[in-house]
Amino acid sequence: MVKVYSFWIFDKHCNCIYGFEFDANKKQINKVVPENKHMIAKSKILYGLIFSLNSLTTRYHYSNNKEPHTAQKEKEEDFDLFPAKSDFYKISTGSYNVHNFKTDTGLTFALLSDLESGESMDLELQYIYRQIYLNNVVLNPLAPLDYAETEGETRGEGFRQIKNDKFEKELYNFLEPLL
Repeated sequence: MVKVYSFWIFDKHCNCIYGFEFDANKKQINKVVPENKHMIAKSKILYGLIFSLNSLTTRYHYSNNKEPHTAQKEKEEDFDLFPAKSDFYKISTGSYNVHNFKTDTGLTFALLSDLESGESMDLELQYIYRQIYLNNVVLNPLAPLDYAETEGETRGEGFRQIKNDKFEKELYNFLEPLL
């Protein structure tokens, strides 16, 4: 049985718009809120890891699959900050796995689990996106279309979060057997 440690959602502006983790005894949930500086720091480190690995795998993939004259031309051009596709779905460290799912709209869903999860949890992350996030956040007429409302809230400086009780309830119900 897979054990999930934490779950995160990042928007296209590098902001953590939702995140939580459980303590070791599963008695307390730590959420990403503006007052919780420790969780905000963790979210920035995690997003930096995911962003760097997506960028690395995309650059490596494109540089190996181009003709020599095309590869040289691309080296001269700037790469897009948000590459369209990447081969990075999971990375294993010495203590946990980071599962990654990126949507076409620039959202990044990340799940940290124990090392027992041999396979990628891409199907679970897709389910969370398609069934839980889309139905409860995107289709909610009161939810903002973009969580970074001003130019100053881009590049990880945003502070708005998903505040939707139904979304949280369905997400916890889905992830609870894995906690």
